[in-house]
Amino acid sequence: MLALRDLGGKYHRYLHQDEFGPIRAERMAALRLLLDQLALLLSRLNGLPEHLCLLLSNQLAANPNPLSGCDTDNFEAHRNDEEAVQLVGEVAVDVRRQLPASASRAPELMDELCGTAERTVQLLCALDTTTASAVAIDAELPRLEIEGGTGSDLIGFSVVCARIERLRRRAELTLARLVRQKGPERSESLRWLVWQLCDLYNHETGQPVTSSAMADYFYTATPQSPAGRFVLAAVKALQPPEAWVPEPDHRVAHRRTRMLRKDVLERGVHFAMRDYVADHPHSRSRRGRRKRSQ
Repeated sequence: MLALRDLGGKYHRYLHQDEFGPIRAERMAALRLLLDQLALLLSRLNGLPEHLCLLLSNQLAANPNPLSGCDTDNFEAHRNDEEAVQLVGEVAVDVRRQLPASASRAPELMDELCGTAERTVQLLCALDTTTASAVAIDAELPRLEIEGGTGSDLIGFSVVCARIERLRRRAELTLARLVRQKGPERSESLRWLVWQLCDLYNHETGQPVTSSAMADYFYTATPQSPAGRFVLAAVKALQPPEAWVPEPDHRVAHRRTRMLRKDVLERGVHFAMRDYVADHPHSRSRRGRRKRSQ
């Protein structure tokens, strides 16, 4: 019960994120700025002379928590990819201090690299939570393409470059999805709540979550599996009161009114559960459509 109350509080807060967060055009503009900056950062890294790449690689290897080429899940992968950008800025400052005063363009190159990395970190932090979550969760997770073997002197440099390139690719995929997207904005808050409830059901019962919209062999657009009935009942119980909808500060109150309709809410829960099942293959006997490749 406490877990449901906690989810309800976060869900109501995220409803406001859906309403007052940036519109699709603003999200796309932020991603385009980020992509340009990531491309500039990669260009500066790839344009460094070999001796500076080696200095950067040695400095990265000396870091107390050096980045590896392995990740356990999407969240850790995204966190490590973002950390790679920050590390570039930090080690560029350290390498800059080590350079002799007689060095030609090396100090200037390190200053440019540090400034570019810092600007990239700023743009990453400026992403709204919906867009940042889409990059971390919805975008495909490509394998790291690391040049050279593990014994290479440039392994640290190669890992960082591969992580930044993967981050750029995931942001690019998220932008492409937003460009293709038609119709009204997706209610991210409902999708988040459904996925959290599915995790809760699986944790408490030990049973895999299945998605079914069939009742007596007829499609109903309403979840019919045991997990589906639990999730739908919880979602309905956690909806905000009716007085919440007409509040004057809700600029898209009509959208919430539509979402509170019984058929629309049930269909939204079903589609969110279908995505969850496709993304969490708990057993070979699971039901639900497989997640389509992007």
